[in-house]
Amino acid sequence: MRIAGKNVNLGGVRRRVTRMFDPGLMKAHTVERNAWKAQQQGRASTLIDGSEMYFKDPFHLGALYRQIFVEGVYDFDTREEAPVIIDCGANIGMGTLRMKQRHPKARVFAFEPDPEFAEIFERNVKSAGLSDVALTRAAVWTSAGSLRFKQDGGLAGQLSFEAEEQGIEVPTVRLRDWLAEPVDFLKIDIEGAELAVLRDCADLLGNVRRLFVESHTFAGREQDLDEILRILRAAGFRYWIGTVEGPRTLLAQTGHAPGALEMAVNVTATRGGEIA
Repeated sequence: MRIAGKNVNLGGVRRRVTRMFDPGLMKAHTVERNAWKAQQQGRASTLIDGSEMYFKDPFHLGALYRQIFVEGVYDFDTREEAPVIIDCGANIGMGTLRMKQRHPKARVFAFEPDPEFAEIFERNVKSAGLSDVALTRAAVWTSAGSLRFKQDGGLAGQLSFEAEEQGIEVPTVRLRDWLAEPVDFLKIDIEGAELAVLRDCADLLGNVRRLFVESHTFAGREQDLDEILRILRAAGFRYWIGTVEGPRTLLAQTGHAPGALEMAVNVTATRGGEIA
């Protein structure tokens, strides 16, 4: 539509206005704003939903709150009173906090390789008074041992396989070792290592009732979302897809530096049928 001689995208205007007055998004903005204020005052925590929450970066705290608490990317329903949850890439614990908020008796096994975030995770779990949460300070991988880890300071720290890249040495655990028994929800957000890990434990995914994986595409590297989806289908899952980060279309891209994150996609998978 043309208004005052200019082309106006009314759909885009509606979306922006909706975001401005959406209570959840307004709350996420408030969380981020309060975190910035706290940081300016020399504090590394802010009050969220009645608990003192520790963070490293205000912007990332706001983004995590929006994705996890407002959009509910990890929310699931179950008849299990004490569901078993595996949280791979637990970061500062926002996902675990949300899952325990919805399922107070859940048993959560969390994994986080970044020592700074693991420390914040434990402080947040303690601050919220949570029980039955076990954190392993390690990266989820295809074998137990150690690998170099490139810290990001935010949401995108990742295992490093390039000889010239800097990083710290972190322990690794093999995810398939944790899938011998039934798992009600498996969350995988491990910044590019997801395909290798899913390949390694593909034959045990039958023990998983629900799964979330964030698939990452990096500029200059082969795309592998299609193989991830094939693994999930072969394991009997149905999946839903939503873009987290990236252009609306590849036609709009102006290019990324080699190795830079090109696109991140949320894949949620369930077995369909009744709530289990």
